[in-house]
Amino acid sequence: MQKLRRFFGGGVKQKEASPAMTEPVMPSSAPAETVAAAPVAEVEQVAPPMPPEQMVQEQARFLCSDVWLANRITVKAEARDGKTYLSGSPAEAAPYIRAAYQAKKDKLPDDVLLS
Repeated sequence: MQKLRRFFGGGVKQKEASPAMTEPVMPSSAPAETVAAAPVAEVEQVAPPMPPEQMVQEQARFLCSDVWLANRITVKAEARDGKTYLSGSPAEAAPYIRAAYQAKKDKLPDDVLLS
C-alpha cells in the first residue's frame, strides 16, 4: 500500500504545505474606482476570409445529401480577363455547386463568376 502511495505522489510522511499556500490572499489596496476606470480593449476574433472556391465547395458539400458525391465535389478557380471563374466537378454535382454559388453570392467578391 505504501508503494502505491509513493508512486502516486504521496509519501509515508505527507509533505508540508508551503507557506505561500497557507497564507490568505490579501486584496489589493488599489481603490475600486481606478480599477473600474481602466479602459478594456475589446478584441474580436475574426477568422481569415476563405478563398471563394473553398466557400462554394464547402457549401456545395453541405447541400449534397449523398455522402459519396459530397466527398468528390471539387471547385477550382481560374482567372481570365480580370475575373475569377469557378468551375466544379464532377458533372453530377452541378446542381449543388450552382445552389452553393447562389447561397454565397453576397459574400463573394464581385469579380467571381460561375462558369
